[in-house]
Amino acid sequence: MVITRIIGTFLRLRYKWFAQHPTIDICDHLAQTKKVLIYLPKKVEQFGAALKSLERLRKLRPDWRITVISKLEMVNFIDSKLKVEILPYSKEDLNFTGLPKSSMRQLLQKSDFDLALDLTLRFDIFIIVLFNLSSAPIKVCFANTEKSPFHNVEIRVNAAESLTNKYNAMVKYITMVAESGSPKDTASKSSEQVK
Repeated sequence: MVITRIIGTFLRLRYKWFAQHPTIDICDHLAQTKKVLIYLPKKVEQFGAALKSLERLRKLRPDWRITVISKLEMVNFIDSKLKVEILPYSKEDLNFTGLPKSSMRQLLQKSDFDLALDLTLRFDIFIIVLFNLSSAPIKVCFANTEKSPFHNVEIRVNAAESLTNKYNAMVKYITMVAESGSPKDTASKSSEQVK
């Protein structure tokens, strides 16, 4: 859609020239993370693999309060045992440009998230806008030149890897970094600065 490309270009330029990117100690921040926003992919095969990695994340970080954004028709596949809050959306929640309507915007702006994980493999302006509304200081995605201006952490994975391995790589990275940080004694831990 032409209008989506125009919006994407505008946002890229705005982020590049006007966005302020504070320095964040990732280890410390992830060690203190409590609220996580996760966008689940729309494609069925990606959704299934992402859901398995979500189960793994839940086991590794049972203390995190996780909110997932998912297409309405996929919600029934999310097991209640995962104990995640679900923010479903459908075409009715999108305006003519494919971006979230004010009702969905307000839902995201009511909560403060510490971390946002984009589990899609391709660029989607809808996710960019949602994550921006979430105000999460750390936004993680798979490495992608189109996404990079909007996220401050990228996970590089081999394109030949299976979907499961790709999603597991993100979960492994996030949880390992969270464990390496210590909210009590960050001076003794190595830290990674992200802008």
